[in-house]
Amino acid sequence: MSGKTVTGLVVVLMALGACLAMLPFVACNSGGSTTDPGDESHSQEAVQTIDATITCTPLYNTLPTTVNICVTIENLVDSPRTVDGHIDLLLGSGEPLYEWRIRAVALPPLGSWEQCWNNQVLDLQSLEEKNIARLRVVDVTPPPYNQPPYPPSGSTAQDVCFFWGESP
Repeated sequence: MSGKTVTGLVVVLMALGACLAMLPFVACNSGGSTTDPGDESHSQEAVQTIDATITCTPLYNTLPTTVNICVTIENLVDSPRTVDGHIDLLLGSGEPLYEWRIRAVALPPLGSWEQCWNNQVLDLQSLEEKNIARLRVVDVTPPPYNQPPYPPSGSTAQDVCFFWGESP
């Protein structure tokens, strides 16, 4: 095996291990959330304020193809929240690709935000096999809505989806 193949395999295994290590907090294609239990920046009890889901369809197709990616971010509390987020894409070859960012998305009380888009997936060797899209979001709500009587900011959520590509 070449050094590049071994490196790619290690990166894929690390990403899969990170997903599995976070179970039961992160569920693939079903949303998942975590809050840092060591965060004592506020005297009130930590409250999970946001949740996030990412889906990739179709899950399997012959390259070239189009993959539809949908992101949903939900506000779980009855006060306005602000979130930042990003999607990291790990290609089947093991190459990381960082491309999608959101900044300061305002969520109304108990509201949600959704965005879907189509991605052209070329017939490239680097896109064969399993490609992983990992969504990570963080509650960055500023004052006054991150101070008592409202929940503190800092809550995080993440989810992953997979899509497989095969050359014709």
